[in-house]
Amino acid sequence: MGRVVALFLAGLSWGMEAEGQVIVDNELDRADILIGEQVKLSTRVTVGSKQTVKFPNYNQADTLITGVEVVRTGDIDTVQLNDGQRMQLERDYYITSFDSALYSLPPMEVEVDGKTYQARQTLGLKVGSVPVDTVHVDQFEPPFAVVDAPFVWRGHLLGKTIVLWLLAIVIFAIAIRLSSRKPVRRKVVIKPPTPPCKKATIKMERLRPLIEQATSDMENKQFFIQLTDILRLYLKERYGFNAQESTTQEIIDGLEAQLDPTAQRQLQEVFSTADFVKFAKHTTNDMERRRCFDTAADFLQSTRDEVMEQPQPIVNIVTFSDARQHKIRVVLWCLLGVAFIGCAFWFVWMVIEIWKTFL
Repeated sequence: MGRVVALFLAGLSWGMEAEGQVIVDNELDRADILIGEQVKLSTRVTVGSKQTVKFPNYNQADTLITGVEVVRTGDIDTVQLNDGQRMQLERDYYITSFDSALYSLPPMEVEVDGKTYQARQTLGLKVGSVPVDTVHVDQFEPPFAVVDAPFVWRGHLLGKTIVLWLLAIVIFAIAIRLSSRKPVRRKVVIKPPTPPCKKATIKMERLRPLIEQATSDMENKQFFIQLTDILRLYLKERYGFNAQESTTQEIIDGLEAQLDPTAQRQLQEVFSTADFVKFAKHTTNDMERRRCFDTAADFLQSTRDEVMEQPQPIVNIVTFSDARQHKIRVVLWCLLGVAFIGCAFWFVWMVIEIWKTFL
């Protein structure tokens, strides 16, 4: 029984030792190269799966030893072993030499868990020189002259090809127009007039500074004349009532059926005050002028028509006369002929340019 336990403990300790054992190997894919050729130096490390491995890092043109340079360093490749209990890491270093000699490469050093381990092999690299016949130099062929490529694309050809396509599109469009028997028409869009309320509001804003500037009797009178003129023009355009040639009472009576009592009262107040100023030489102060102005503005907003204030543009389709139709077709035929001739000459010129390019 004791012997079995001893064997079990020995096997367990051997397995733990094998799991923590670090093995470092070096290998060259070939040991004999010419000057300037590259050779791959592979470094493999076999360690436990939980150990940390740090390979040496070399930049381009770093040297392993004097005369041997590192060209580049590859990535680390990892392979799991023993059901994930161990792993093998491999990294390739590409080296070269520009001096012919026999080099002894030192063992690669790898750091595992902070401890340095060396490879088990010491590698040799033989770098040979290229044999050159320096006696019979006349047997060497002279250098070849520079040979032009068979085709060189010219950027301007692309732009000229686009012009050719545009001419073809113009010819196609004119031909479609001439083949159609439909008369030539033009869409005319008539801008709608300014709505009555908007027009009156704009004029009211221009009149607003005179509320405080009308200090004299003449300026006071001019203020109310302009204010009533704005309202009279608005009533004419809004209701179709000739308010510009009517008295205040005629306006109130004529629009009685179309205005509510509030609007009638507002209109009566503004026109009555204006009549006192114009005919009775009544003088108003800033407060009275502002009250009349605000009353007129409220009247405009309360009587505005939403449909009338959002007019739509008038679109008319105008058909040209027969004489003008004939002139247009003559012009189109002339343009078609010019475009066709230009397209033909441009096509021939393009063919010649492309032919020269390939020669």
